[in-house]
Amino acid sequence: MHNSSPAVFACLVAWLASSPAQAQDETPPQGEVMLTDESIQLTYITDGGGIGVENGELQVGGFLNEQRDIVGSAALLVEATRLRYRRFEVSFGPKAYAALLGDADEDIFSIAVGGEVRFDLLRRSGVDLVAQGWYAPDILTFGTGDRMYDLSGMVELPLTERVTGFAGYRYFKVNGIIDDTVLENSVFLGIRRDL
Repeated sequence: MHNSSPAVFACLVAWLASSPAQAQDETPPQGEVMLTDESIQLTYITDGGGIGVENGELQVGGFLNEQRDIVGSAALLVEATRLRYRRFEVSFGPKAYAALLGDADEDIFSIAVGGEVRFDLLRRSGVDLVAQGWYAPDILTFGTGDRMYDLSGMVELPLTERVTGFAGYRYFKVNGIIDDTVLENSVFLGIRRDL
């Protein structure tokens, strides 16, 4: 059954890309650093115009923790403009993970589905509440993994015109065929800057 997964992923991306494009101001690419006491996540963010998704966002990142677990990821988030309501914005799409788990010596590749909900808490000061969630089921998880969860919630606030700070909590777990691995279960701090 796993052989059909790339076709499912291709259909999902095609469906997302066919969403009606919305006119928007061109946004610069951004670099993001997220730190906890035991891990670091680096992410490059740019709009989806390069692949024809004008209301989309591409995210490419890398994660490393003290256990030498290494995870690369790439996501396409598409804004669900029809679900926008006053201060709420909803985006969704696929996210691919490639993980090399240090202690367990396991290789895992998974394709998750999920998205982001953003609430404009204080419009004048630019403070937002953001929740993100990604889930990769067994059918879309390959190698020594069964499924993957990546959940986070945070508050964002602008520090300067080009820099945004954020803080929150992340729960990042891989269910393995033999053992489960919690990659992250802690508070984080981060900064995002226009490049």
